[in-house]
Amino acid sequence: GVKMEDPSVLQYPGTSDGQVKVINEAGGGMAYSWSAAAGEWEKIGVVVPPPGTMDTGPGGKTYQGVTYDFVFDVEVDVGPPRKLPYNRDQNPYDVAQRWLEEQGLPGDQLEQVVNFLVQNSGGAAMPVSAMNVDPFTGGGAYVPAPAGAGGRPGFPSLGGAQVTGGGADPFTGGASAPASGSNARQLMYVPHGAGMLTFESAQYDGIAKKLCEFDATLSPEQGAVGQGTISDLMSRLKACAIGDAKMSEGDVATMSTLLTWPADSLFPVLDLVRLLVLTETVANQLGAAPISGALLSAVKRAATASSAVLATNQLVGLRLLCNCCKHPSLQLWMLSVRAEVLDSYTSVAQSTNKNARLALSSLLVNYAVLASNAKDSEGKLQVLSASVELLQDDAGDAEVLFRTFVAVGTVMFNDKEIIALAKDMGILQKAVTFSSNTTVKLAESAKDVTMVLERT
Repeated sequence: GVKMEDPSVLQYPGTSDGQVKVINEAGGGMAYSWSAAAGEWEKIGVVVPPPGTMDTGPGGKTYQGVTYDFVFDVEVDVGPPRKLPYNRDQNPYDVAQRWLEEQGLPGDQLEQVVNFLVQNSGGAAMPVSAMNVDPFTGGGAYVPAPAGAGGRPGFPSLGGAQVTGGGADPFTGGASAPASGSNARQLMYVPHGAGMLTFESAQYDGIAKKLCEFDATLSPEQGAVGQGTISDLMSRLKACAIGDAKMSEGDVATMSTLLTWPADSLFPVLDLVRLLVLTETVANQLGAAPISGALLSAVKRAATASSAVLATNQLVGLRLLCNCCKHPSLQLWMLSVRAEVLDSYTSVAQSTNKNARLALSSLLVNYAVLASNAKDSEGKLQVLSASVELLQDDAGDAEVLFRTFVAVGTVMFNDKEIIALAKDMGILQKAVTFSSNTTVKLAESAKDVTMVLERT
């Protein structure tokens, strides 16, 4: 049956963002998910395995005429419990994604559902690379572009990015022309031109709770604004994020104050800004002085917090910076503060926090595109140097390494000086090593980098 744990386990932090535990509450199962940003377990909903709906034994149970190993009843916020059928030999990512779509539930719950299926079926999660999903987010199936349609196989439209590639010649930007009858390999992931990588999952209640908790520990001189102000602010800002509305002058002033909080209390503030900058009108406001200066100061101070919250600060700060790359007004700001930002966060390459390293590699992809479009040689060199740090871990996470190779390939593309520097930094040896990796997209991205290096 479903593995249920004692409520006391919720007193301890989770091991990874999105980890799911089912807690024995009042004789039933309540699912909780660990939020690294909020630093707490957040309730997902009730898991009810009523008699006859779930069986781990041979033969399983029938649901809509099909026999499954498991049939979970999952209680959601609105409406009756939803059936979630699952077989041990199925890809949990496929099942979770399809189920969320069928039930009309948010796609950002994908990892939570996958973790729940794996944990409660005794199985192991298949890698995202085994699915037909976006190669970066793992969030939604995509269809390779047909020949002549532009773009690269497996990527959505450019979404505003100006770097071109894929079927294009990596040196001229024109159509590649392999020898007649040859099966010459084409670049698959380099240069990146599929839009900026962002982190969009929203947990407003968790953020509000943490803001109130920290506010209560601060004096007015330290930036305390009062729980009533925070409650009002959250309701209005949530409306801004959903409805593309502007912040009021009062809200801008309150946000400016929150951004001055001590480093150890900053992460819920930064997490709120992470969501706000996804809205273009708010991004335009935050990109203007003087609040943009307060934002930069907060992002930099967050990276100097005490060890107790440093990993969380780094994770949220990097995700915020990735989201700042989404809209043109903050893209310009990101370019202007690039040296300070990367100087503050490149040390995350040595972090033991996988999610923080993933966020860093994502930021490097975004900066690679911005620097390439702006023809910012110094920026491309800084991206390359930070990427080298992430590539030092030969046993590192495949997704982190994949994104890092995409960043490297993007800054090298059509730039002989950067290519020469990359060779001096040992990038070719790293790319050759990972070209035979068992994770397909990592291997292919490494091959892309090898091709760009060897064909100049």
